[in-house]
Amino acid sequence: MGLLYSRMVFQPPRPPQYSVESENELFWIWTASGSRIPVIYYDGGVARKPTPRNRSEQRTSASPVQELRRYSRPFWKVWPRKSTHVGQEAKVDPREVAALLDLSSRAAHGQKLQDTPLERGQGTSGGTADSRDEMEAGHVLDILNQVPQPRRERRGYPEEFFTILYSHGNAEDLASAGAYVQLLTTVLGCKAIAYDYTGYGLSLPAGVRPSEYRFYKDTYACYRYLINLGVPPERILLIGRSVGSGPTVELASRFPIGGVVLIAPLMSCLRVVYPDIRCTIPCLDMFPSIDRIHLIKAPVLIIHGMQDNVVSICHGRGLYERCKMKTEPLWLENASHNDIEVHYLSTVLQRIRVFSRYCAAFFAERNIERA
Repeated sequence: MGLLYSRMVFQPPRPPQYSVESENELFWIWTASGSRIPVIYYDGGVARKPTPRNRSEQRTSASPVQELRRYSRPFWKVWPRKSTHVGQEAKVDPREVAALLDLSSRAAHGQKLQDTPLERGQGTSGGTADSRDEMEAGHVLDILNQVPQPRRERRGYPEEFFTILYSHGNAEDLASAGAYVQLLTTVLGCKAIAYDYTGYGLSLPAGVRPSEYRFYKDTYACYRYLINLGVPPERILLIGRSVGSGPTVELASRFPIGGVVLIAPLMSCLRVVYPDIRCTIPCLDMFPSIDRIHLIKAPVLIIHGMQDNVVSICHGRGLYERCKMKTEPLWLENASHNDIEVHYLSTVLQRIRVFSRYCAAFFAERNIERA
């Protein structure tokens, strides 16, 4: 039951939807689970590789008591050994990427793939990714071409100081979500970082099955990478779409952030199939956001389509009722699950812009009260 449910939930696209041109904009970082995930960094609509600051001079040696607390765990908690290079850039052999891109090109031409670790590890892609790619090709890219390049000069607007950490949905990868993230940074003038989960796209090593634990570690690695770049926690805006709302809520409930935007979120994976469940079953249920959203101490914006036939509108309303730092939600009357960022793109962008300004004013007022 658990194995079948895991295969039903995680549907990474296969093969990777990258091209040789887009692959040059990517770089890889290490995660706590020991894998390397591809990351792309946008600054005002331009993809570039950020320059991490040198923190070697700022590090101080920990006291013996701190070292003891770090490595002494209770005997009933068995945690895997944490990687020492989590959130740091990783070196990738170009031959590994070339092999994955070769599989992608052969599959695009209808050739039969051999029994490779990539084919054994990843599942079949769902129908949502193809339909969303077609809609993006017809709408998002047209709007992106209408935005003047380069964008206007920085004028000190509140939304321009945020850095977005985007978590895409199921049956998608960084290639399909990259156009939308680039559009966000172009219109808002902010920075953004998007990534692939372990087992999705060009994540290495190939053939690793995605899991809930790896989702959390991947999001945490990107968050720590932004902190290493010098981004303050109150300037990090988390955006999670569909199943990406699970690791987004998990990260926001444990670490300080500037704001959370949930697009078509789900209360938990099991509640998508059985919406009448009133409690979380730890052995079978995954991404129980309904049990963690009340722990978020930053403003939360929920966007959901009322005609969603994949994740019902009751999920968005349930999370809204449970959230303590909620703002006015955005319920789209005729929107489904895959056309929120397409047919209602201007409405969503305008609401995110207003929400980012509210988050900036919220933390500014809190700092004044502390002073």
